[in-house]
Amino acid sequence: MATSSRTSVALPETFSDGDIVLWLRKFELCSTANDWKDTDMLKRLPTLLSGKAFAVFERLAAEAKEDYKTLTKALTAAFGGDTTGKHLAMMAFRSRTRKPDEDIQVFAYNLEALLRRAMPKIENGDRDVLLQQQFIEGVPTELKRELLQRPSMSYEEMVAVAQQLDLVSQISSHQTGSQVNLASASDNLQTTTRDQPLVAQLMENVETLTRKVSELSVSVANVNATSARNSTRGRRGPCYQCGKTRVGAHEQKCLVDTGATVSLISRELISGPLKPCSLKARGIGGEELQVLGMKELELSIGTLTISHQFMVVGMRNTCILGADFLKSGRMVVDIANSKLTWPSGEVALVIETTAPT
Repeated sequence: MATSSRTSVALPETFSDGDIVLWLRKFELCSTANDWKDTDMLKRLPTLLSGKAFAVFERLAAEAKEDYKTLTKALTAAFGGDTTGKHLAMMAFRSRTRKPDEDIQVFAYNLEALLRRAMPKIENGDRDVLLQQQFIEGVPTELKRELLQRPSMSYEEMVAVAQQLDLVSQISSHQTGSQVNLASASDNLQTTTRDQPLVAQLMENVETLTRKVSELSVSVANVNATSARNSTRGRRGPCYQCGKTRVGAHEQKCLVDTGATVSLISRELISGPLKPCSLKARGIGGEELQVLGMKELELSIGTLTISHQFMVVGMRNTCILGADFLKSGRMVVDIANSKLTWPSGEVALVIETTAPT
């Protein structure tokens, strides 16, 4: 009996851990090239999982494996699709810089992928502001200086200009006995961007861009308030107050800190016995904090009342709502609108520039 065969388009490498959104994109491109239907994709996807990814797949409920879209949604959630994963992606985005010899287009794509994981529903305008700011922060000083002279460019225009400026720089570095002035060479690229504004207008636009990024970067800019106050390095960053909060019978100023793994509270703010705690906590400078025990407390924020386990520490007037509290309350830090939201409500986030005392 005659049979027909068809050579499949090469598939992506097996996936164990990392950016599953990017891997699924490659898998779906291969599936389209092979004319696979959802049923075919559902059968083939598990065969390309290994290590942690295969273990996650095996532990999924049976109903999650009956439909391709349901399966990919479950896998995405398991690999950073939850609130904690989004915060981690945003932290990676804000610290991402261009690697040595990394192509400009590759650097830009990696920034876009991280931001997409951190803020999948961000509006295009806010997206471009964040991408522009981090792109400029992540490139070498000379290229950064050139890009800051063109504040009216869109993000895509900035990437295109940076690619050409980088090429000019590479050519000049290989020339013998002559130097290419990057600033002069870049003047020939004006056809790819708009006319340069006056210096005063340029500085005003840069300040506006910086202010917008500051407003959008709430969960990334904050640091562990308790750790920073004790840090031997003396480094501090802004934390964010989440409005009027009641801890037990008392109103207390609480700070949201997505960089804190557990939620902390000062012994002086609570009464009653504590549960023993063998866990250790360290500050941003590596110093060990004084952990006194654990205490379950009722905390009210806006219309939400929730019971949560706090680590009690020997510090003054401190109440930190960490990533564990945000996750248990199904809370999301809305960077664009400076809000802390949950399914049934929200409160405003206010920047806190001084340490709690």
